Amino acid sequence: MSARLRNLNPYELHKYLVNVYCLNAKGSTVLLKRDTSGDRTDLDVIRENHKFLWEEDEVADTWEKQLAKKYYDKLFKEYCICDLS
Repeated sequence: MSARLRNLNPYELHKYLVNVYCLNAKGSTVLLKRDTSGDRTDLDVIRENHKFLWEEDEVADTWEKQLAKKYYDKLFKEYCICDLS
């Protein structure tokens, strides 16, 4: 071992050796990639929590509902109530 590695405590030595192994071993960088299968964009969250009409006094309790309500509040709303019979 080099003098630099002798001065490391066991935890730091372990971290160093694992990093060297993961970065230098063939094909092991796949382990470092994060799983993106559960990722959602803002648009996905808005689509999941969309309501056609929100009540004025309705409280959005989660961040997803808050985002959907904020998007709803920014929309230009013009409705026509008519009898099409």
